[in-house]
Amino acid sequence: MYFASVMQTMKSSDVKTNNPAPDQIAALAHKIYMDSGEQQGRDLENWLQAEKTLRQQNPSMRTQSQQKTENGSQGRRPAQQF
Repeated sequence: MYFASVMQTMKSSDVKTNNPAPDQIAALAHKIYMDSGEQQGRDLENWLQAEKTLRQQNPSMRTQSQQKTENGSQGRRPAQQF
């Protein structure tokens, strides 16, 4: 199954970056699958939705680029006015 292969490829560095644990993602993805009427062929979509939901529930799991976007920053400094 797709989830098993994804979980096997996860590296220990993912834990250090505060990504949701693969078993948490898998459990929520399965719930999404069940709640959607067990629609086949949506494994990746359910996985990504679960990952996004878990990151939204725990702000420390968000990537720096996500945090910048949410704060309205594009990583650029505002132009100086003279």
